[in-house]
Amino acid sequence: MKAVYYEDKKIGFKKEGKRKIVFEKQVVPKKHKMRIFNAYGIQEDVFQRELAEKRGEVIIKEKGGDNRVLKAQIRTWEKEGFVKNMGSGDQRFLRIDKMNKINANQLSLL
Repeated sequence: MKAVYYEDKKIGFKKEGKRKIVFEKQVVPKKHKMRIFNAYGIQEDVFQRELAEKRGEVIIKEKGGDNRVLKAQIRTWEKEGFVKNMGSGDQRFLRIDKMNKINANQLSLL
């Protein structure tokens, strides 16, 4: 997996296969979840540079809280997501109810 950076800060990992990309981001819900939207976000310029118009999925791994693992297709982030600047630059958000909860053991199958 290749580390993905935003302004010299590691924000996730990307694994590129022949047919798809898997972007994995670990989050702390109390710190990273945008409560007013019940959503998680990815910096928009990172999304455009690394994921836009590509096949694959985004995996959000919660550390703390419910320790959920959430997954959504990149296309879902493009179609159902929305861009907002909440003080840290433009971010593309996707509501949690648009993501699928998966078992952490299933990650080894991706």
